[in-house]
Amino acid sequence: MPVLARMVLAMAARLRASADDAEAVVLNVTIVGPTSAGFASVRPGDAVGAPATSSLNFSAGGATPNAVTVAL
Repeated sequence: MPVLARMVLAMAARLRASADDAEAVVLNVTIVGPTSAGFASVRPGDAVGAPATSSLNFSAGGATPNAVTVAL
């Protein structure tokens, strides 16, 4: 994925509970084989502007996992 890329995932179809009842999702995010160090921010799809926090910091090569909780 290129630097500053945005990936949007539709979570409602993957929820076992009603999407109307869900307030957050817990995800396992893993970065695999990056060519340089960086960070990933996981946040609601309607979030605007630059992220204020990092959900996962990673270094070049290898795989870095992290559990992330995101409000819906």
